[in-house]
Amino acid sequence: NRIAGGRFCAGGHTYTLPINEEKTGCALHGTMNALLFETVSREESRAWCKRDFCNDYPGFPQSFRVDLIYELTENALHQTLRVKNRSPLPLPLLFGFHTTFAVPFCVLIALFFVLFCGILG
Repeated sequence: NRIAGGRFCAGGHTYTLPINEEKTGCALHGTMNALLFETVSREESRAWCKRDFCNDYPGFPQSFRVDLIYELTENALHQTLRVKNRSPLPLPLLFGFHTTFAVPFCVLIALFFVLFCGILG
C-alpha cells in the first residue's frame, strides 16, 4: 500500500501520486478517504453515495465514477463498491478498506448512520 516516490507505471502510462508519507518518500493509502461523496439515496438501513471524477483525482488523467453502497441487515453491514471507468485509458485503482471494528454491533450501527447518513446527507 506504499508507492515508492509516488510513481508507478501501468498500461504504458506513468502515474505520479502525492507523497503523503514524508519520512519514506512514499504515496500512502491514496487520498479518496478524505473526499466528500454525494448522497444518491438514503433509507432506513441503506445508504448509496457517489463521486464523479473528471480528470481531477490526483495523479490520474481518467474520468471515472465511484459508487459506495452500505446496507445494514439483521446480522451484518454490507459494503458494495462500484467503479466505472469513463476513459479510454485503463484505470489502475486499488481499493482497501479498514472495516474491522472492535465495538459492540449496536455501536457500529450508530457509527454507520452518523458517518454515512448524517454527514453526507
